[in-house]
Amino acid sequence: MKKNISFLSVGNHFKKNILPVLNSNPEINVKGIFTRNHKNRRSLCSELGCNEYSSYEDLLSDKECENVYISSPNATHFNQIVDCLKSNKNVLVEKPAITDVNQYKKIESIAHKKNVFFMEAFMYRFHNQFSELQNIINQGDFGSTKFAQFDFGFPHLNDNNFRYSRKLKGGALFDAGAYTLSCPKELFSKKPKLIGAKIFQETGFDVDTGGSALLDFESFTSQSNWFFGATYQNSAKVWFNDAFLIADMFFSKPANSKSNIKIFRNYELIDEIDIKDNNHFESMFKYFLNNTKSQQAEEMLRVKNNIELIQQVSSFAK
Repeated sequence: MKKNISFLSVGNHFKKNILPVLNSNPEINVKGIFTRNHKNRRSLCSELGCNEYSSYEDLLSDKECENVYISSPNATHFNQIVDCLKSNKNVLVEKPAITDVNQYKKIESIAHKKNVFFMEAFMYRFHNQFSELQNIINQGDFGSTKFAQFDFGFPHLNDNNFRYSRKLKGGALFDAGAYTLSCPKELFSKKPKLIGAKIFQETGFDVDTGGSALLDFESFTSQSNWFFGATYQNSAKVWFNDAFLIADMFFSKPANSKSNIKIFRNYELIDEIDIKDNNHFESMFKYFLNNTKSQQAEEMLRVKNNIELIQQVSSFAK
C-alpha cells in the first residue's frame, strides 16, 4: 500500500538525490510540495503529478499528508518540526534535526502526545556498505578494534550556500561533522565519551569550516574529521588486531556507484569485498514509512544523542 508524503523546502539535494527515488518507487505517493520558489515548485509538482501547496499552512492543513520530509536550512528545522508534529505528521528531517539539545524535550513531548515521530535523515546508515562494515566489526574475525577513523570533507561550495551562514545555523560541524560524529556510535552500538576536540574557522568565513574530535569507547578510540575547503575525503577506516580496513565513498555516494571494503594486513591487500548496490536514499524512505513503534522511539533518541555530542564538541573546542 502506498504511503503519502509531502515535501517542505526542496533544493539541489532534493533534485539530485531524492527526486529519482520518488520517480521510481511504487510504494511512495507524493502528496504535495511546498517551497518558496514558485517556479521551482510548479515544475517539480508538474513532473511528479502532485499537489502544489500555495503556502506552508496549506501543507500543514492537508489531512491526507501523513508524513513530511524537511530539507530546509538548519535554523528553521525546530519550528517546522514542531508545526508538523502538531499537525499529526511524522517527520523525516535533514541533519542536524535540531541545533540545540534543549529543543529535544519539546518535540519529543509533542510527538508522544500526537502519536507521531521524527527521524534524522542520515542516509549512509541504510547502505549495504555500512551493514557489511558493521557485520565485520561484530563478527570479530580480525580480532578486537584498536582504532577507527571517519573522514568527510570537500572543497568549498558556492558563497551563497546556507552552510556558510551563521544566521541559518550553517558551518562544517552541523554538516560534514554531523556525519562523522554520528557514525562511530552507529557502528559500535555504544555511546562514547568525548576526550578531545578542535574546531577550525578560516579567515573570511562567518562559520566554522572544519574540525576533529576524539571519542573514547573504553577499549579503543575513534577520530572524526570534517572540513569545508579541503580535498575530497569520504571514508571509514578500522584498525583491528589482525587487519586494517578501508571503506571509501562511505557517507555519500553518487547514484549507481559501486562500493567496496578493502582489507589489508601489513600493507598487503588480502581481500576486497564488493558491496551489492542499493540506493541508500530509497532504503531510508522505505524504513521511515514502514517502521515499528520501537524503531520510532529509537530514532527519536538518536536525534537527542547526536545533538548532545555535537554540542559537547562545540563546548570542548572553545
